[in-house]
Amino acid sequence: MASISALVLNRDRSLLQACVEQLTAVDEVRYRLTFEEDEAALFFRLDNKDVDCVLFGQMGSRESDRGLIRLIRKRHPLLPVVMVAPVTRAVPAPGKDKAHKDRASSLHATILNALGTKRYDRVAVPERGLPTILLIDNNPDDRAAILRTFAMIDDLDVVCLECGTMRKALKIIAERQIDCILLDYALPGWTGVEFLHLLKAVTDEPPVIMMIGPDGEATAMAAMQQGAHGYLVKTRISPASLRNAVGNALAQSGLRTVISQQRDKICDQQQDLSQTSRMNDAILAVAPCMIVATDADGMIRTFNPAAERITGYRASEMIGRSTLAALCDPDQLAERLSILGEEQGRPVESGFQAILHWAAHDRSLPAEWQLRRRDSTLCPVQMTITALDEQSADMPGYLAVISDVTRRKKSEIALHRSERQLRLSMHNAPSGIALVDLEMRWLEVNPALCNLLGYESRELHKAVLTDLIHSDEREKTRTDFRAILRGRSETVSKELRLLHKSGGEVSVIFSFSLIRSEDGAPMHFILQIMDISERKQMDRLKSEFISIVSHELRTPLTSINGSLGLLLNTQAESLPVFARELLIVANRNCERLMMLVNDILDIDRISSGQMHFDVKPEPMGQLIDQMVEANTAYAQRLGVKLVAENFDRSLKLKVDFLRLTQVLTNFVSNATKFSDPGDCVEIRSEIRGGRIRISVCDHGCGVPAEYEPRMFTRFAQADSSVARKKNGSGLGLYIAKQMTEHMGGEIGYHPTQGGGATFWVEVPLADAACGPPPAHNTNRALAH
Repeated sequence: MASISALVLNRDRSLLQACVEQLTAVDEVRYRLTFEEDEAALFFRLDNKDVDCVLFGQMGSRESDRGLIRLIRKRHPLLPVVMVAPVTRAVPAPGKDKAHKDRASSLHATILNALGTKRYDRVAVPERGLPTILLIDNNPDDRAAILRTFAMIDDLDVVCLECGTMRKALKIIAERQIDCILLDYALPGWTGVEFLHLLKAVTDEPPVIMMIGPDGEATAMAAMQQGAHGYLVKTRISPASLRNAVGNALAQSGLRTVISQQRDKICDQQQDLSQTSRMNDAILAVAPCMIVATDADGMIRTFNPAAERITGYRASEMIGRSTLAALCDPDQLAERLSILGEEQGRPVESGFQAILHWAAHDRSLPAEWQLRRRDSTLCPVQMTITALDEQSADMPGYLAVISDVTRRKKSEIALHRSERQLRLSMHNAPSGIALVDLEMRWLEVNPALCNLLGYESRELHKAVLTDLIHSDEREKTRTDFRAILRGRSETVSKELRLLHKSGGEVSVIFSFSLIRSEDGAPMHFILQIMDISERKQMDRLKSEFISIVSHELRTPLTSINGSLGLLLNTQAESLPVFARELLIVANRNCERLMMLVNDILDIDRISSGQMHFDVKPEPMGQLIDQMVEANTAYAQRLGVKLVAENFDRSLKLKVDFLRLTQVLTNFVSNATKFSDPGDCVEIRSEIRGGRIRISVCDHGCGVPAEYEPRMFTRFAQADSSVARKKNGSGLGLYIAKQMTEHMGGEIGYHPTQGGGATFWVEVPLADAACGPPPAHNTNRALAH
């Protein structure tokens, strides 16, 4: 059995329940009824339940109900809405007699009519359910008689409203939708014709049937002239005459409504078409690409402003006067016509026939076309052709969307030129250049890299980068690559050893960085590899030469220095003044030369890794005392006072005692040398986490700004002139830096407040519960 789901809307459930329950008597369909009294919950039910129709009673005022119905139809345009109201005659209990079954059949037929067909397809949206009749008569007995006559009509279901005054009638008409009016010819203070005249001035919608007396033919004629639909003689009203009059009036009302709806629909369609036309014109006007529409013969019928701008032709010159094929480059079009002719096995006569062939067979045109502008220059374009009516066999028209790709073509040419230059530069570069993917596989290598490693290009493409790195440095290099991938650094440059195909080692400067896509995703690495084998060999030869020379010089210098010291200490008084001064100058220069040789030997030992560092806990108090004691005589000779302050003598430092003493002695001797007589050189300490900073501060001339970046390099001096006043080799600070970093410390400088210079060294405390000291790239420092 078929079923219909109906949602019943009424603010008072009892008013509709008796009428709607009649539907349970229908045999052929089972009704599923849901009652809803809350307007707020209405749309939730409609959106979330399968509802076939809405039975609408009264939720509020006439205007609010109309608005609610319009809202339902807007959100659910295929959902029928049937107006239901209590009938004028009494309704017996369900299933008791034939009258009840007739009422059930009538309501059921109304619902089926609203649904459109007996299969309950949602093909219609009815405007109303039961029609509403307004009976206007000041005689209650006459009104009751007419209502009884309505009750005797079985095939006409209506809702009857009644009133006896003109004021109440106008109020009902304003509040309710009335389908037909039965108007008495005489009302208190008004004639029926006068009221009809007033009513037609207010509204022309409901048809009016004038009820007249036995001799009221003149009144009937006057009413008909005022627009009445018909008339009934009150004394001769029967069920048949009432049914015919009201039925005809309702039919006329329905026809008027249909015509009005059709007229409104046509008006709406015209407005939509006008709006769509204006929108299309606006789109064509602002579109950045050419939009050209043609008829079936290829004649242009639309040519937008962008097409005018790109081609140089005006729309008036092209529309109806030229074809799309006429805009194409004749040479290119002839070439494609030839290709198409070979495919078809016969000559193709016109260019537009070729375009039609591609469109008819649903084939894409070649992406690139050349259009000939008005000034005869060619314009590269991207063209797409689409049939305007794909369902029609004769294809009445086509739409071409054409984009100017001149800039893109220039960019492509520039990009190709740039790529070619880059490849040539990479190919001819004197140092090795390569690209590797994220898995360390070779992507591209240049000839210089192949020559450096002894491999051919195809051999490298089968290998993995890390397999060619010395095993001692392989894992550290992998870590560097992972650090760049994680964004911790951008570029890494380091010295390492690569493995030659012959089995030997090649020392190189290995630099690499990560190339990312536009969205930041990693793509591949670029490597630059510079052979430093010869430089390393030269450094070894230089170091060996310096070591040999220094050792060869040290023995005679020690003997000369000892001899000069012995003469000055034992025979100075017996020598002439001139001879004694010469011995003093010779002894001083010999000491300077000894100091220079010792510094060079220290650098050689540090560079070769032969300098031993005995790092262990050492008492800070003893270290400071010995350092001050060793430099006091020199300071006193220059009139400078050494002051050690803020020292916790119980602290222990994790250092090499002799090397740290040498570093601090260098700081103190420099500070003393550049201080004026009477100044103080201050030695301070400061605990910084698990480390301690020892600073040496002077109040002398300070360090020139241009000297600061290179003060810790070899042979660096603020005053390098031959006539400088202060003696020094320029190696002390460099040696101090190397020693400090070998002990896991740091070294630095900052100006002293009020003038002068402060040099500091920071080393770990022996009992500090902290992590390992910061790593230092000692190889890089030793390269200076």
